[in-house]
Amino acid sequence: MFAKDEFDFVRFKGTAPFTLNLDVLTEVYWQAGSTLAKNIGEVRELILREVRAGHTIIGEFGQAYWLDKRHGFSPNVTASHTYTPEFFESAGIPVQAIHTFGVAKAYDTKVGTHTFLTEMDDAHPLAQKLKQIEFGTSTGRQRMVGWFDAVFEEYGSATSSYQAQIASLVMSGAFQEMPDLRVVLLESGWTWLPSLLWRMDREWKGLRREVPWMTDLPSAYARKHFRLTTSPTDAPAGGAYVDELVEQLGSTEILMFGSDYPHRYPAEEEFLARIKSAGAADEVMWANAERCFPRISRSS
Repeated sequence: MFAKDEFDFVRFKGTAPFTLNLDVLTEVYWQAGSTLAKNIGEVRELILREVRAGHTIIGEFGQAYWLDKRHGFSPNVTASHTYTPEFFESAGIPVQAIHTFGVAKAYDTKVGTHTFLTEMDDAHPLAQKLKQIEFGTSTGRQRMVGWFDAVFEEYGSATSSYQAQIASLVMSGAFQEMPDLRVVLLESGWTWLPSLLWRMDREWKGLRREVPWMTDLPSAYARKHFRLTTSPTDAPAGGAYVDELVEQLGSTEILMFGSDYPHRYPAEEEFLARIKSAGAADEVMWANAERCFPRISRSS
């Protein structure tokens, strides 16, 4: 479709160092768009047409969760994340059961974090120039290279990742396909769970037509298929708040003891002491785990 000389990017070089010839770039974009115009259509209608015809649709989403700060959602689509709802968000089709295959890379290409031997120092003059001229090819917006990245930021928003995984597995029909599947979330915290279950139940009541394979409340699926560890217990001192959360969960069956040794969490220690006085310590300390992992028992 495109001749070899179309890939000569030197022609976009500006007259001054680290600049672009925007007139040439704009003209090439226009010509390329004109050439591709006949192949551009409404993805949503195309997918729905093929599904009605009984055909299989394969969707590929890569680059994972942290590459783009806006997670690839429109209009910032230079990256995407690997959650099931991304297919429905991008294609604009109703939520329905789909098969998901996960492929994990054995190396780290996360942009803006970690230290690499080939990484350019942010203070280097060339690095400063590159950050000014590097643009995403899909949106034309400046790429988010060198954004603020800190452990504090990741820790402060970590629970959103766990919440998204619960919502994705519950709503995508995974547990209809694999009714015996159990998922354990480690070091996720758990005090955020009651509000998530309440919100999913409320939305399901009005939008259940989109997920006809779900025959029960989302919270029922979550309580049956998910287990969370007690570490960390994110709660203020005093205990009353945690008591309310346990009451909202309905029981402590969904919780399993996790020490996260050598770290200590005073709220967790207080919580364990309170459930011990309430007679529920055995359930959280070992019985729930034994039921979740039937091949493991205290005798073994």
